[in-house]
Amino acid sequence: MGIISEELSKIVIAQIHQHGIVVWYDPERQFESIVDGLKIESCKVVKYVDSFFAIRNITDALLNDDNAPRLLIYVPLDQTSTHRALAELESLGVVIQPGQPRPELNTSLSYVASTILRPILGNETSATLEKQIDEGKLSLQNVDELASKGAGIGKGIISVIFGTANVQDITLQTDWIRNSFKKMLLPNLSCYYQVSMKYHSMQTSNRMRSANLSQSIFSRQIIFSLVLR
Repeated sequence: MGIISEELSKIVIAQIHQHGIVVWYDPERQFESIVDGLKIESCKVVKYVDSFFAIRNITDALLNDDNAPRLLIYVPLDQTSTHRALAELESLGVVIQPGQPRPELNTSLSYVASTILRPILGNETSATLEKQIDEGKLSLQNVDELASKGAGIGKGIISVIFGTANVQDITLQTDWIRNSFKKMLLPNLSCYYQVSMKYHSMQTSNRMRSANLSQSIFSRQIIFSLVLR
């Protein structure tokens, strides 16, 4: 599980420990893989599949038990579209979802990812990352990959944005990229992200030919030769 996924898991687990019952709305269905991988002791995970009645049939029996239940109800819908079908469960526990005013209940991918990556990318680039996530250009898997790069975050961003783990499909032969690198001088990792995003937005359906450059050449020779040229 990636760093961002782990952080989201911690949010869920903390609320279950505190409130017992958690209703998690996920209208973009971004976090289903996290729910599938959660292992919480003595907690029943119930996923919405076409029927709120099915959820109530499962949870009513648990609510009637003498012991207070520990429940995670995952609903891949917007809360406003449910017509308060789970109002009783919500009142007995807590609702987590993207955009909740309280930070500990806000599971917005852009919010969680930018908060974690801001110390690495800086405020400006972190804000750009947040925008890209909100526009649907980066997924949970993408941001998990970025976060896992650690010190190599700059190269990781390029790999994710260009859709490849290596640089053989990335050309550095164009004047635009060369000039961009020169202007930015690449003094820090955020520059990699800015250049990658700008280049990605300019791509058309015709992919540029591979530069057939190895990663070592890319990281140690090409960038610095462009900057110093």
